[in-house]
Amino acid sequence: MLAAIMFAASLAATPEPGRLDDERTVLWTAIDDLRRSIALYQAALTIERWQPFPRVLRSKRRQLRRLVKLSVARGHGDPPVLWDPASVASPPERTAACARAVDQELRNAAIYETALAQGSSPAVERKLRAMHRRVREHHIVAFESCVRHG
Repeated sequence: MLAAIMFAASLAATPEPGRLDDERTVLWTAIDDLRRSIALYQAALTIERWQPFPRVLRSKRRQLRRLVKLSVARGHGDPPVLWDPASVASPPERTAACARAVDQELRNAAIYETALAQGSSPAVERKLRAMHRRVREHHIVAFESCVRHG
């Protein structure tokens, strides 16, 4: 009886084939956007060690590692990078770099919101919700403050 219940639960937890493709698209889009954020923030740091770039960059790298790990665990693998990270440039002034970072963080938030609206496994949704909260409550706030205060 217990085995039958566990089997039924495992079937319920297995996404349908179309949903798996959607989940892969969600994860790979989020991973690609994280990589773009990282490239932008690294470019800003090659000019000067402006705050809050180092702190947000560390957070983005952690998020990337966790999301890639989740994507691999869900059977989707690590998506290829189809663009040249070295081609990403940062504005040479701190305020302009922070303004561009605000735009990038708003893009991150929009991608997470779209992904959450599509529905995925509970593990993917938990991770995306946590990342969305971090972007909204910390990263955008930090870069907006940088824009205001120069």
